[in-house]
Amino acid sequence: MSKEAVLELIEQARREGWKKLDLSKQGMTELPEEIGQLSELKVLYLHDNRLTELSEVLGKLKNLRAIYLHKNRLSSLPEAIGQLNKLQVLYLGNRP
Repeated sequence: MSKEAVLELIEQARREGWKKLDLSKQGMTELPEEIGQLSELKVLYLHDNRLTELSEVLGKLKNLRAIYLHKNRLSSLPEAIGQLNKLQVLYLGNRP
């Protein structure tokens, strides 16, 4: 999926108030800032990408309860992760 297609999917999720968004296996190297507009999001799948860092924009996802980040290239997490008071699952393992 191209970056433009990912942005279109994020926009559709925003318009329709999606609770889950699956952006896994997209070859992404960075998380689009537009993801911060998904205020209703509860579950975010980002596994199997090529992310090396995550944006502080994740802190805007106040309703996020689960984020799946396994099989990326992360060496650290943004401080914004600590602002996600409803977060119950943060999966960082290397196995599916």
